Amino acid sequence: MYDPWDEFVMEHLTSFEEKSLQAAEKAELNVTAPENKEGALSEADAAALTKWMKETLGEKVGEVKVSQRLVDSPAVIIDADQMTASMRRIMRGMKNKPELPAAKQNLEINPRHTIITRLEALRQTNAPLAGKVAEQLLDNARVAAGLLEDPRTMLSRLNELLEQLVLPK
Repeated sequence: MYDPWDEFVMEHLTSFEEKSLQAAEKAELNVTAPENKEGALSEADAAALTKWMKETLGEKVGEVKVSQRLVDSPAVIIDADQMTASMRRIMRGMKNKPELPAAKQNLEINPRHTIITRLEALRQTNAPLAGKVAEQLLDNARVAAGLLEDPRTMLSRLNELLEQLVLPK
């Protein structure tokens, strides 16, 4: 049975058996870099894409940067503020529902993932569609992190993307 108290305790557990513990969603992890997959973005292309995504997403994200931790996912949300996503869920679940300040989240992208490499190509040829895809990637990462509070905007955009894909040729 899920107990929010367990999550709260884990948030504040900083060491175990003389080893330092950090939340993976906040930590600057030093993960062994995955091998460069054929078709992965070059460092220059990845830098250009992250800059464009930040400009496109604007205030919806703190930063957009290349991830060293992702293997199979195209993107992930990383907490930029002091309160982690799990702590926010606990606070929202409280009966008196305190007003929480807007979370500042960073988006990390995987330059080896097919969606990201195709997004880079798409932004060169169809920037409006690429912008919708970038917003969808952000919302997908929020859903995965349990941070998307109102999915209506995301679902509307997703339907627009599907319409564009299934138009008769």
